[in-house]
Amino acid sequence: MTKAMPQRRSRRSVVLPVLALIVGLVATLWFYQSLENLEEKAVMRHVEQLARFVRIDVLHSVDYHIELQQRAAERLARNGDVERQAWHADMQMLRAGYPFYHGFAVLDPDLQTRWVDGGADLLVRSGTVSSVLDEYREALAEIVDSRGFVVIHPQPIDVGDYVITFVHSIGVGEDHRGFLAVFMTVADAATAMVSDSFLEGLDLRISSSQGQIYPAAPMPGDQRGIEWLDAFHLDLDGDGTGFRFEFGLAEADRRELGSRLPEAALAGGAVVSVMLSIIVFLGLNASDQARSLQSSNKLLEQEIRERELAEEELEFLVTHDPLTGLPNRTGSTRYLERFLSEGERQQQQLALLFLDLDQFKDINDSLGHQLGDQLLCEIPRRLAGVLKERDFVGRHGGDEFLIAVRRGNREQIEQLVLNILRSMDT
Repeated sequence: MTKAMPQRRSRRSVVLPVLALIVGLVATLWFYQSLENLEEKAVMRHVEQLARFVRIDVLHSVDYHIELQQRAAERLARNGDVERQAWHADMQMLRAGYPFYHGFAVLDPDLQTRWVDGGADLLVRSGTVSSVLDEYREALAEIVDSRGFVVIHPQPIDVGDYVITFVHSIGVGEDHRGFLAVFMTVADAATAMVSDSFLEGLDLRISSSQGQIYPAAPMPGDQRGIEWLDAFHLDLDGDGTGFRFEFGLAEADRRELGSRLPEAALAGGAVVSVMLSIIVFLGLNASDQARSLQSSNKLLEQEIRERELAEEELEFLVTHDPLTGLPNRTGSTRYLERFLSEGERQQQQLALLFLDLDQFKDINDSLGHQLGDQLLCEIPRRLAGVLKERDFVGRHGGDEFLIAVRRGNREQIEQLVLNILRSMDT
């Protein structure tokens, strides 16, 4: 019996350390995987927040430049055969301000080239423009009767980059005079439209139905091991194709973004699995890391909220007249789209009225612009006395106002017109 006790103690001295080692290794492995998951989620949130910032930047920039291009097309429509030299001067100013504008071309209604500027000359002479536009004749015919545009799929150019072509109608309907083609280089546009601070340590890839267009395809020896974590789709003209923006992290950047805590926990737990103090220490560090990441995420969310407020303020400035506070031409157009779509579901007469002040220019010239501004501000107040709350009033431009109403019959609309004219005479 005295021999059995040492044998049992010997077995316990072996079994217990082994059990303790197994338990410690299992606990260490579980703890390591938990930390890995926490960091993985934190990295994903970080990338998603940055991707959202990039999307807001890109959408805002694209909307701005499409509006800029449409104004250029509208100017050609208004001025008719504007002097070629003046047109070139305007296009050179655009290219100087925005270097990613590769070139411009003015086309006849039958897609024959009239004028070219910048890098568009090489594209026209090579036959690239005419061959590509032939594929889009049906889409181009649709924008002749609307204020839309067509985006041509990316085309390679001789500098190793891709060019995206925006085509706008010069005049609509019976006033159609041709098309304005705008060529933008993908690499320069992506660099200019996305803030460097959002892409620091983050890889961006843009692709279309033609394949990857930004950046240039990686060399065969590129072993950075980029993992693409988030993406969004941008369809500019609603044709169902568009562009895909993807965001990823290279292995080296991902290691820098994360911490060494999981590896430290694994190594420390394997070596000193019986030391509870180390496990507690690692747990506290994990908690601190989680709080730090949570604080960073809250800061990012606050920045997003501030940016959204700025976007809403910018949207109001874009769609409203600063003098009268009424919706401007852009805001009126957006409202009328909703107004017309809602009118299709209601059994009421729709009326669109234009109110133009006679001899307003004489008032400005004789009594001064300040009095003219006061007169313009008086118009909405008088209209409010005869219109209903749901009726719409917008300033179309200058001394022109746009009124949209919905009434039960034509007689009510005619009576409303008489009431409006009386309110202007008093």
